[in-house]
Amino acid sequence: RPPTDWAISPRFGASYPITDVSKMFINYGHFNQNPSTRDTYRTQSGLGQSLEYIGNPWTTMERTIQYEMGYERSFQNRWLLTGTVYLKDGESETATTTLIGEENRSSSNVRINMANFSSDARGFELKFQKTRGKFITGFISYDMRVARVRNIGWDRIQDAKTVLRPP
Repeated sequence: RPPTDWAISPRFGASYPITDVSKMFINYGHFNQNPSTRDTYRTQSGLGQSLEYIGNPWTTMERTIQYEMGYERSFQNRWLLTGTVYLKDGESETATTTLIGEENRSSSNVRINMANFSSDARGFELKFQKTRGKFITGFISYDMRVARVRNIGWDRIQDAKTVLRPP
């Protein structure tokens, strides 16, 4: 029986008004997400075929920690310019692992989801928006980011005893 997975997601945000039309702000938060029901409980095989995919109820929640700092300024009470610098750190991100069966045959391989990746991203965002208007409102934004993904698990596991075949 898989264990129950609990998480606390603290969040904090603060802003400081610089003038009556501008402010600085910071945000911090932990974000947790359960794996999808499909990835947790799915079993898939073709008619008369061996098992192709099996869900993994032991997969842990994906967790992202995010830091953000920015500046916002209003122009003519209609336009808003926002600049933000951020850092995101992801843990326990899932990916498909292949369990290779006996004699290295592809017909006996089974795919399963496991927490194989972690990632981080840092960057900045500029956003210019029209907040008020009779007919037209909208925004334009630019996001520059540098991301890195690290493989922390196995891509393939080879063991004849881990692969299930129908009788």
